[in-house]
Amino acid sequence: MQYRHLGKSGIQLSAISIGGWLNFGSWIDDDEAIKLIHQAFSAGINLFDVADVYANGQAETVLGKALKELPREQVVVATKCRGRVWPGPMGEGLSRKHIIEACHASLKRLDIDYIDLYQIHDPDPNTPIEETIAALNLLVHQGKILYPGYSNFSPEDLENAQTGINASNRTGFISNQTQYNLLWRVSERKLFPACQKLGIGILGCSPLAEGVLTGKYHDGMTPAGSRQTHDYDIPLLNEDNLAIVEKLRALAEQFGITMAQLALSWCLRRKEVVSVIIGVTSPEQLDENLVAGNQLLDDEQLKAIADRYMQINCACFTPNEERLDDIVRLAREYEADGVVHYNLQFCHTYANEAVKVKRHLEAADIPVLLVETDYGDDTGQLKNRIDAFLEIIAR
Repeated sequence: MQYRHLGKSGIQLSAISIGGWLNFGSWIDDDEAIKLIHQAFSAGINLFDVADVYANGQAETVLGKALKELPREQVVVATKCRGRVWPGPMGEGLSRKHIIEACHASLKRLDIDYIDLYQIHDPDPNTPIEETIAALNLLVHQGKILYPGYSNFSPEDLENAQTGINASNRTGFISNQTQYNLLWRVSERKLFPACQKLGIGILGCSPLAEGVLTGKYHDGMTPAGSRQTHDYDIPLLNEDNLAIVEKLRALAEQFGITMAQLALSWCLRRKEVVSVIIGVTSPEQLDENLVAGNQLLDDEQLKAIADRYMQINCACFTPNEERLDDIVRLAREYEADGVVHYNLQFCHTYANEAVKVKRHLEAADIPVLLVETDYGDDTGQLKNRIDAFLEIIAR
């Protein structure tokens, strides 16, 4: 297992880590989840990531039970706050009140004395960032958390937070958790450079695109135990992306590895990515994914992947004519580099704007596939989930 420093801190994390989003306290039996956590630790994994909203707090409870049989000094416990966890106006957000109460509740469910990495799950436009930073620093000084971290923060959010940190001379953040995989590369253009500049390490979530990049959804199959069997919508599961997966499957076979191992190793090629967070439901699945923790793709293999797969993702938000023309210009530049596939990512709330972008591109003979992502109706959350409106991201 490889270990990498998390941002500018001295803490080292395993390249593969375990997340408890949909599995712990929900889709798999608690005893099985505990066995998987112990198996992962025995294989060298030291980071376990949950959140107070996962399974209504049960994910933290399950992880806490598993920790009883592990050496606490060798485990990095990461959890998050921000989402609604109790009724009333203080039941969500990043106010000092909510953060302190949420941290105490997480410590109780985890049954531990301190949290190693305490992440704010999403930005809160209704709370001054200075208040949030002060609350987290209070918890650091009280010894209840060791390091504060971000999750789903855009470059603009990071800059705003850093201004608050500099002005108050507070303890800085060391991580930013963000979705990153072969089918979703939005972070590479602006977020990765911003994090590197600030000494913030990237924790990549959904590195297998919620199972799409394992190749298990080929030929219209819905494998037993997969997310689709739980009536869970997978935004990146569409025909165009499945066609890409089939091309990558041929390369994986050529390399003598599985699709999951290829996808995880590909994410870890980036020095900004400290660890990729996987959600496993079986010992066999864990064993397969662990291989990527000590086997990186070589330059020749990475080039073969780049030759086979190039894509542009576009995040859409209130387009205007100038930005539409920029899209066409950038698409032409990327065409010269061999880009052959375009995805236009959009929130259902802005479907009309997405259609406008699609028509503008198609008028310029640039084919594009619309891919809906569910960010809900919270426009503030949408803005924080995309790097910038109408941002074109090349491979």
